[in-house]
Amino acid sequence: MKYETSKRLKYLGFFVLGVTCFFLGRFWKSGNPEDFVFRSGDFRKITEPGFSIVNSSYETGSDSSGGANDSVSYVVRNGKDDAGRIELCGPHMVNYVPCRDNFHGVKKILSVSRGKSFDRYCPSESNLWFCLVPSPINYKLPLPWPESLSEVWIGNFPPSTLVRDGIKRNFFTQNKEKLRVQDDTQAHELSKYLSKIHPNVTPGVHIKIILDVGSGLGRIGAAFHNVSSLHIAPKDFHRDGVQLSLERGIPSMLASFAMHRLPFPSEAFDMVYCSACDVEWTRDGGILLLEANRIIRGAGYFLLKIEVKKEEEHNFWSDVENLSKQLCWTLINKMENVALWKKPSDNKCYLTRGTGAQPPLCDAMENQDDVWYVPLKSCIPKLRERVRSISVRNRYKSLDVPERLQNVELDAYVPRVEAFLAEKFYWKMAVQSYIDELGWRKLQFRNVMDMRANFGGFAAALAASDMKCWIINVIPVSGPNTLPLIYDQGLIGAVHDWCEPFDTYPRTYDLLHASGIFSTEDKRCGIITILLEMDRILRPGGHAYIRDSVSLLVRVEALTKLIGWRTEIIDINEGVYGKSKILHCQKLLLHF
Repeated sequence: MKYETSKRLKYLGFFVLGVTCFFLGRFWKSGNPEDFVFRSGDFRKITEPGFSIVNSSYETGSDSSGGANDSVSYVVRNGKDDAGRIELCGPHMVNYVPCRDNFHGVKKILSVSRGKSFDRYCPSESNLWFCLVPSPINYKLPLPWPESLSEVWIGNFPPSTLVRDGIKRNFFTQNKEKLRVQDDTQAHELSKYLSKIHPNVTPGVHIKIILDVGSGLGRIGAAFHNVSSLHIAPKDFHRDGVQLSLERGIPSMLASFAMHRLPFPSEAFDMVYCSACDVEWTRDGGILLLEANRIIRGAGYFLLKIEVKKEEEHNFWSDVENLSKQLCWTLINKMENVALWKKPSDNKCYLTRGTGAQPPLCDAMENQDDVWYVPLKSCIPKLRERVRSISVRNRYKSLDVPERLQNVELDAYVPRVEAFLAEKFYWKMAVQSYIDELGWRKLQFRNVMDMRANFGGFAAALAASDMKCWIINVIPVSGPNTLPLIYDQGLIGAVHDWCEPFDTYPRTYDLLHASGIFSTEDKRCGIITILLEMDRILRPGGHAYIRDSVSLLVRVEALTKLIGWRTEIIDINEGVYGKSKILHCQKLLLHF
């Protein structure tokens, strides 16, 4: 009887697996059907904390004419890979962020006003780098979470004004090789402000997703673990707060209120929080405040703390308050140098403004979620009509499917709801398999990126597994823009084009998850372009899991050897006609 029961359960499992794979195979037309991960055979022990140290003379065995000390490089000719060994970049590129450190592009700017110097200026094809960004000479593996919230290796990032000033002000203490963040800098600054000006608003209860604009230390991410927060700031050679936040394991990325829309969808955040963030909110008729308004949800909040000269304070507050009235924001309270506004929950105020009111309403046909290199707009978008009213407290746990699912343009043969639920179920099983079979808990991931997030099923499953990490969901511009669905689930993410570098520092992520990214982007960007960027943003000792067709993985694996990664192709249970596998990669430590 026990054998018969086990047999029936086995058949039932295969049936559910088959139905799920059918939906996903019909939905994602990428040539690599997403299937469950069940590894067979022994897994080579490349997941141990220790890893080899190699130098720029990494030997691939592909060059029989020279020795290990030969000068090596990688060249792309006529779109075809001409393989050689890839050399290290110079030591001046240790903290290279291509689209933020492109001095050729910045030189062409006629004026640095209006935040132009903080915008993206990616290298042209002729100026692309084809070398491996090295690690600092004293680089060490980041401390595990939560220890990293309090202490970081000072040799892992360059000294900056932020650190030097922080030591003077007792925000930090330096103990030999470590920089310790004092407890007062991790205090619940946001809770302190809210308790004074609006005690009824509690992070984690009434506010679930927060955009922390330029706070320097990513305080919200350090203080609240029941809140999805994202810390953004421009790349600043003097402060580099984003780099310190990432080293601590706090959700952060380089971004700025400048000339273009932020890479986030409309109505994404429950709160935008600016604590002396140096953003010129009132410039150009308040165009930056209009961008904040675009990404704040209906009934969401804008919390502003300022540090300006006493003689400038009155005029600043007057300008901001006038702009906020034009946006139909309600000033909840203002105390000293801190103020809190609330965005309306519906369009009544917008529709009752007088004729010719400024700024005008946006064109109803304009897509407010279209953000990649889209210039800022001086208009107010109407709030989307909700199918049903739901409180912020229950928004992310009450809906079986995201509210904006039906608004996303998908190239699909099956209904959206079925496709969403199938992917969600699939990744729940797959992530559990990763954890159980591949020992993910032992690897102590902190910063994780899903390079092709689709509906966000991977991140949702990883978050539900209670792994102590944060995940940024990247939605490639080459596919459907599902980023609004990511935020509707209480997750965070950004739109990106993988033909260009991502806006983060080198050695940011402990885990890169790339499912179908090469099959969808190969013809647009080329494998080596994406691999070099993955190598730049992956920390030494970090892992990349690349899932794709076997034929494509053979090409990818050959190129990973050229950048010195350890690799292992893992079988997954797709049956005799299966076409997909996983390429597990681990980055080694490279420095001069």
